[in-house]
Amino acid sequence: DVMLPDLDGFSVSKRLRSDGTSTPVLFLTARDTLEDKAEGFAVGADDYLTKPFSLAELVMRVRAILRRSNPSESADATVLRLADLELDVDAHRVRRDGTLIDLTATEFSVLRYFMMNPDRVLSKAQILDNVWHYDFDGDSNICETYVSYLRKKLNEHGPALIHTVRLVGYVLRESSSTS
Repeated sequence: DVMLPDLDGFSVSKRLRSDGTSTPVLFLTARDTLEDKAEGFAVGADDYLTKPFSLAELVMRVRAILRRSNPSESADATVLRLADLELDVDAHRVRRDGTLIDLTATEFSVLRYFMMNPDRVLSKAQILDNVWHYDFDGDSNICETYVSYLRKKLNEHGPALIHTVRLVGYVLRESSSTS
């Protein structure tokens, strides 16, 4: 953000670039003048997005930045894998141990979020924010319901991959790596 409390975003980006850090930088800010945007790009921004913005647009821009910053990984970036589970984002297909698994669009989105965050405990709030987006006003139990549906379909073809971390959330990991 350009308007950070102690050090503005332009200075942070300038400092990163002067230190030789090539980490992608995306400005998310209310400062929307052409001069602000020009300064953002001048200090090393890879993209500049002004508020208000849609979550979908933010995700598209982040993906584009990551594709540009990791060109060797982008060729297979649409296929996510964990153990014997494979999710093909472009083809909208999921396979477990080579068997095609039929998922609804929402189940696919939940699984995709898990697969983008393997071995990371995700809270219900994080899942709701990233699958149903910030404007979701429904029952938070919907998250539990879809995780249950997804877990059942995946477990038909192999050992459990989605695990509950009591009072925290859920994690996608191989059974052998749970403690």
